[in-house]
Amino acid sequence: MAEFVEIHPEQIRSHYASMSDEALLALDRNDLTDIGRQFYDVEIASRKLEIQPPDRKPDETTFAVNAINPDWMNPVCVFEQLSRGAADSAATVVDALNKARIPCNLILEHVEPEPTVPYDVYRVMVPAHLELVAASVVDRDVFNTDTELKWRAHFAEVNDAELIAMDPDLLFGALLDRVERVKRAYR
Repeated sequence: MAEFVEIHPEQIRSHYASMSDEALLALDRNDLTDIGRQFYDVEIASRKLEIQPPDRKPDETTFAVNAINPDWMNPVCVFEQLSRGAADSAATVVDALNKARIPCNLILEHVEPEPTVPYDVYRVMVPAHLELVAASVVDRDVFNTDTELKWRAHFAEVNDAELIAMDPDLLFGALLDRVERVKRAYR
């Protein structure tokens, strides 16, 4: 079972507050957890700093899916669950990544929520028999654009050698698997 590292939000906030402007701007926002990004954004805004887009990385390293290096740096979050009892789900994700020989760490962040403030919830309702069609339209016309932007940003971050070394079956396996499952369910 993976080990948990407990991080308190106040530690993150005070860490960013103690950093110089240059050190803060040197951080890659995409490498931060959701709560880390929130504190980072607040600190950047409070100092009225401008974030410059990162330069494309030079071809210095080669990405290899099968190389597991415990010293890997700049991790990104691929799974997050915000509920009690999420440890089993997270462990399942870790197992899947380990089977694919992708290095990963499981981090537990204890979040002390702010006092609750009333908020509005907007729900777009559709007839039940059109649920799947509506979800497909929303995915295609709304969320796929965001996904494309994320892919473009990710591909801009990796060097050419890393991009060439990526296995398309692993990179797009979830999409291809989803298409096959939908076809089976439809039949």
